[in-house]
Amino acid sequence: MATRTDGVILKPAFAALRIDAFYRAGGPCQGKEVWTAGTLPASAHDHGPHARANSMARTDSADGMGSETGVWWYSVLATDVGTPSCAITPADLWPRSAAGTAFMASATSSPRCLKGAPAASCLVPFGAAAPLAFNTSNHDPKGRPERTWSLASLAPVLPGGWVLVGEQSKYVGVSPQRFASTRAAAQAGGASDAFHAAEMVGGGGGGGCLAFDVVGAEGEAVEVAVVVPAKAAAGARAMTDVERAGRGTVDVVAVKLGAAAVAHIVCDATGCGAGGGRTCQ
Repeated sequence: MATRTDGVILKPAFAALRIDAFYRAGGPCQGKEVWTAGTLPASAHDHGPHARANSMARTDSADGMGSETGVWWYSVLATDVGTPSCAITPADLWPRSAAGTAFMASATSSPRCLKGAPAASCLVPFGAAAPLAFNTSNHDPKGRPERTWSLASLAPVLPGGWVLVGEQSKYVGVSPQRFASTRAAAQAGGASDAFHAAEMVGGGGGGGCLAFDVVGAEGEAVEVAVVVPAKAAAGARAMTDVERAGRGTVDVVAVKLGAAAVAHIVCDATGCGAGGGRTCQ
């Protein structure tokens, strides 16, 4: 669950950090071990000179305070939380995504997203008005000491309502050692490696398609989950990107990597697939 078949570790894009609320006296998360790690697709296949691909992404913005114009995916690990629960919002995440970014969340306790299933069957919204609560017991019923844990994945809702959920069989669903964007990264201020939607989302301003690369070892089988956004019915009011994602449908694309060890995936209103003349401009 932590590696590719060639032994490469599927890591976040930067080391995990404990949330600040751990230190906030009197708060519901005081002393609660909740750690977040920002992650995102790499901006190139070559790990040599690229910070993202090496899991050494720059996390600051030009002002040094993390007020990003881009977005991040996140892995959130909670352990020794106990009762009462600790609820987090986007304000607890580091590095920060652009203000107002909405997410879809999945957890180790959530059902796996199945091909053709509604997005709501396996994902829940996460945002300022929809916090994510963790409650992990510290000991089992027989009194044996143990450290229970919960792992959640947060995926940003991209323009058009697209959501790259990633590999559900791995601890890090969207790792820069597995996914790469198909266009050059647009780094705001040059001080951050945050992801910008134009790296993957095309098809005009409405976000009509999504494209990304899957990277691994020759012969490796990879399954990638994507939320294909819903469309508004004829004559109905236009839906927001969050509504399109929440009412969308899951597609799970199965990839078998060839000698190049890279597969280009394109998703449109009909679903996702590799090759076959699909393009996303």
